[in-house]
Amino acid sequence: MPAARSRDELIQVTTRDYAKLQKLLETVDVALVERVDADGWSIRDVIAHRAHWADLFLHWHAEAVAGRAVQTSADGYKWNQLKDYNAMILAQSAG
Repeated sequence: MPAARSRDELIQVTTRDYAKLQKLLETVDVALVERVDADGWSIRDVIAHRAHWADLFLHWHAEAVAGRAVQTSADGYKWNQLKDYNAMILAQSAG
């Protein structure tokens, strides 16, 4: 399917793809979800990390639409501190 060209198409694609992800995750063994790679990240960690950044992006968008100044990367962090920020995300999503 080509890229979504409207809000309704984007919602449709997102809903469809999220349902696919949920279905796939239901088939994955819990032990595999928790197993960490060489960098210390598990499947669960990656999904939590991506969800956090998606929420952060939506926050930036809402702020911009409201005419407010957008603070990127995240409050209290500079782009060169992403390793620290990502470690904080990982710690918050643990368990």
